[in-house]
Amino acid sequence: MVEGLRAKAISGDDLTNFYRVQNGPDSFGTTAENNQLKQSAAALAQWAGNDPAAAHAWLAAQPDEPLKAFLTGELAGSLTRNSPASAVALLADLPVEQLPVAVAGLTSGWMQQDAAACAAWVAKIEDPALRDSCQQNMARSIMASDPALALRLSTQITNDEGRQEIQNQITQGLSWNPAGLEKIIAADPAVQASLSRKPVAN
Repeated sequence: MVEGLRAKAISGDDLTNFYRVQNGPDSFGTTAENNQLKQSAAALAQWAGNDPAAAHAWLAAQPDEPLKAFLTGELAGSLTRNSPASAVALLADLPVEQLPVAVAGLTSGWMQQDAAACAAWVAKIEDPALRDSCQQNMARSIMASDPALALRLSTQITNDEGRQEIQNQITQGLSWNPAGLEKIIAADPAVQASLSRKPVAN
């Protein structure tokens, strides 16, 4: 994909060339690669908006499962704006081992559209590790803008270490406003109980 290419002209080859990671999926994580992947996901979402059948068929045919999962999740996140049900359905055929990456993309986009609906969906995820990971990520993403909701989400994390880690981050972020933090805690019994919960001894 070349700079400034309009969505209607984007092809599968353009996207493949643009997001290809030379060293394979294990090299995910550098700023440049992640930026390329994010831009490619945005281009795919534009393509899907103009020609959903072609974009979805191209995505389904991709052989690189980690990249496919990433792009599927990012596309699903963009679809939550108009149809959360369609967004969730997009993940249905992914291998179980690729779901964490895809669900992260889905929830990242959904939280920007409707945090409450996204949190309600995540709470129903049956896999405890995946559910906890999602709740941690969601709480972290809104801890600055909505610390009350972030703390409420954190109470549902079943893993003691993960729950305490995110709660410490949230409360430390409000250390400049202790009165505000006290007000949030006082208004939510679940948060009160969670913050007072002792770690389970190993």
